[in-house]
Amino acid sequence: MALLERGINSGQEGIGRVSQSSELRQRLQGRTEPADKPAVQPDECGVFRPRSSPTSGADVAMHFAAGVFTLTGAWSREALAFVLARSAPRNDVIAADFAYTDELARRCSTFRQASGNEPSTTVRLLNVAGVGEKAYATVLSAPASAGIPPGGDTLTLQFLRGTLSVGLSRQAPAGSSDAEIRTALEPLVRVAHQLLGQAPAAPSGAAPSDTAQPAAPTADPPATSRAPEQRTPQQLARLLQGITGPKGSPAQVLEGGYVRPGRAAGPAAPRCVYDDAAFLASLAGAATVVAEIAGVPPETNQISLRLISLPSAPASPPSFDARAADLSRCSSIREKLPGGGSRTWSAVKHLVVSTGGQARYAVAYQLPDGSGVWHVRVGARKGSLCAETETKISSDDAVLQAARGLAATINKVMARVGS
Repeated sequence: MALLERGINSGQEGIGRVSQSSELRQRLQGRTEPADKPAVQPDECGVFRPRSSPTSGADVAMHFAAGVFTLTGAWSREALAFVLARSAPRNDVIAADFAYTDELARRCSTFRQASGNEPSTTVRLLNVAGVGEKAYATVLSAPASAGIPPGGDTLTLQFLRGTLSVGLSRQAPAGSSDAEIRTALEPLVRVAHQLLGQAPAAPSGAAPSDTAQPAAPTADPPATSRAPEQRTPQQLARLLQGITGPKGSPAQVLEGGYVRPGRAAGPAAPRCVYDDAAFLASLAGAATVVAEIAGVPPETNQISLRLISLPSAPASPPSFDARAADLSRCSSIREKLPGGGSRTWSAVKHLVVSTGGQARYAVAYQLPDGSGVWHVRVGARKGSLCAETETKISSDDAVLQAARGLAATINKVMARVGS
């Protein structure tokens, strides 16, 4: 909130208003994502979804602050702009907002999106240079309908800095030329630079989860820097080629990289504590990929999947085994959240599913948000390869079935690595 306050008001005092994030979080708790999310054509362009305001309970998974400001000093529709800053471990931020390659950005220079029975909207993707580490802009042009002229275009800017993702948006006149769009984008770029000037530099001792390389790396590290049996991120991605979920949807790789050395791993985590940042901190040098498997309408439950290739075949039980043991026996589990704070998993169920390997877990739980949603997690380690999956469902009766589907997905991957 302080960063937004300084960033949007640094050019002219009093032009911006930042909402109380605690109040926003309370209003968003338990609010589900809209069932009719815009469908994107081509599907692969769906990763370009800039966010300039919080909309549902999904936003509370990250730290965030939201604001509104005027670009001219007048509080008119044309002068208003919105901003949303979100922060989480770098892996999570990239997976949420920047899981694309330059080649995909070129293919998605223009695409369509539609919601429900509304006419489809044309989206143009613009490259933005010199803003943060990664940035793109979009122009959404709604069509005219039945004698009603089209509304104004919506112009957005999304950029990345370290563990921070910031989205800005404003309106532009309908049918603006490319030159007019670029002119309308300039004030958002100026505000972006103001915000970047307020953002602290990434600490040199950042946790590995905040410093893993984004996207699939273009080159492997020298062979001498990794054990022969360790798979590269590219090899992990190839393990997922053709892998499908229980409903036949294919796995789509979002990002990959190596967990870099960061802060020294501390003492072993206390029992019955789920701390993903500390878990990754214990795996410096491991290769990882993160993927998702989309749900099939009318179901919308997608599967999140992470593969980890340990730096070498473990001579002693790795930290994954300790995690698996906790998730298999603890009746109450405390989850440590990114940036501090924690929450307790309630109604924990230990499930019996079929996965091979040397360590495994299958657990379902609910969060203390009153939503009634079940979080189902299944993981397994086979040699130096670890696989973790998660999905969410609303039906009590479908918990075991969902866990079996996750286990089947893991088994497909493990079958490709031999004994």
